[in-house]
Amino acid sequence: MARNSYFSRAFTLIEVIVVLAIIVIMMSMVYPAYTTISERAKATKDMSNLRQIGLAIQTYLNDKDEILPAINAAPGIGTDLIPVIYPKYIGKTRKVFQSPFDKRSAAETDSAPVSYGINQNMYTASPGIAGNMGKDHDVWSGNHNWDIQRYNVHPGSKTLGPDAIGDRASGITISLGRQRHRVLIAKGLLKQFGARVRQHLPRRTCAVVTDSNVGPIFADRIGRSLTSAGFRPTVITIPAGEKSKTLRQAGAICEQMIGAGLDRQSLVIGLGGGVIGDISGFVAAIYHRGIPHVQVPTTLLAMVDSSIGGKTGVNTADGKNLLGAVHHPSLVIDDVDVLKTLPRRDFNQGFAEIIKHAIIADGKMFKQLQVWKARSPRRPLALQKLIRRNIEIKSNIVAKDERDQTGERALLNFGHTVGHAIERAGNYRKFLHGEALSLGIVAACAVSIKRAGLPPRQRDAVIDVLRRFDLPTCLPKNFPRNKIVSAVKFDKKFQSGKIRFVVTPKIGAAYLSNEVTLDDIREAVSEL
Repeated sequence: MARNSYFSRAFTLIEVIVVLAIIVIMMSMVYPAYTTISERAKATKDMSNLRQIGLAIQTYLNDKDEILPAINAAPGIGTDLIPVIYPKYIGKTRKVFQSPFDKRSAAETDSAPVSYGINQNMYTASPGIAGNMGKDHDVWSGNHNWDIQRYNVHPGSKTLGPDAIGDRASGITISLGRQRHRVLIAKGLLKQFGARVRQHLPRRTCAVVTDSNVGPIFADRIGRSLTSAGFRPTVITIPAGEKSKTLRQAGAICEQMIGAGLDRQSLVIGLGGGVIGDISGFVAAIYHRGIPHVQVPTTLLAMVDSSIGGKTGVNTADGKNLLGAVHHPSLVIDDVDVLKTLPRRDFNQGFAEIIKHAIIADGKMFKQLQVWKARSPRRPLALQKLIRRNIEIKSNIVAKDERDQTGERALLNFGHTVGHAIERAGNYRKFLHGEALSLGIVAACAVSIKRAGLPPRQRDAVIDVLRRFDLPTCLPKNFPRNKIVSAVKFDKKFQSGKIRFVVTPKIGAAYLSNEVTLDDIREAVSEL
């Protein structure tokens, strides 16, 4: 009995030694990656973020038969640190796999290869990236850390953390010839505004052009954020409204920029609605023959329309946007939280452009608008999806005809011919742009019934949707309708008694007609 007890104790001791040896071996494999992460955490001077440095993700390997949870050693992003030992790679490396977020080569990291690409079920708290790829892609940009450079990302992506910007946040890359830029769409994007701009445009000086309505709400916050990110911002505030969209005002902005020492290495940030986007983009196009431009639209109308496509310009006494340039923004930041500050009338006018896009290109979206909950239209996630879809529609059309040469881009002018004329006839005071466009859409539908065979019931459906968002569908009795027709003559599309006019044969389609006459316009306006 004593001898058996002796062997039992000896065997137990051997087991303990073996277990301890296994633990030591395992720790030796995990420790290098863990200490690397710890060192990076110290470099951030914020040890409280240690548990947010590592990110456990799942990637498919080349053989597609096994899934490896990997550690992300990149500082400042991620969720909980989850060290993993994967038996298949013991002997090949002394470290656990690093995430493909770390763009350095395997030789630099002394880790197993990281070039497999992300496949599915990726979760991230890093700005600019997201998961659920449809297939393996090398999507990480070498110039901008953590920035997705393709937009074939599954919409089911998930992001973690309050400041995450992934594809769930509807980030889009717009490619126009050799030019490409990012559009970020999410809640809370202004919280780290300066860092987001520097990620894309590491400049020193910038001008923030805003107006007397938006400036008091956001300019100080934006200025502080830019300063914290290493910029030297100059805030330039102009009077709010269409009356400020003039060549004289653009010149005054340029003079202030010169006085502040901005040079060709600087950038212009447009913080406001469509007027600010147009004039700030125009200034960026002419200053030192062109410097980068960042659009920060603060209205729904600007988010879905004027911030996309690169058209910039100012008005003259003879018409809207007669002076301008095509100058695409380098970055667009759509923070849906800012829409909470909009008065109801300003918010609703944005739906005129959305309805226009539905009429010319997306019958399915039109049906969605017919049942949209107009009493609570500011739901963030629903707005993000709606904004994203409208940006896709406009950017796809612009990509086919960036310089207005083939007529494709002209489809975006649906409703604008009469709409612009109404604005001018009302001295740019009677109606907001979206409200004038709403009336222009009704007139365009009337012309379409005559010239394109639009069923009258579809015209009635359009009117019902416009009214759903409290948009006008008829003019006041005392409005000078004759001035509308006269203003159409100044439209750059009017030639030889006829006008190149966009008509719709059915909801979801449109084309450019050369058969519309001034009498057609006069008849449609008389019905408003």
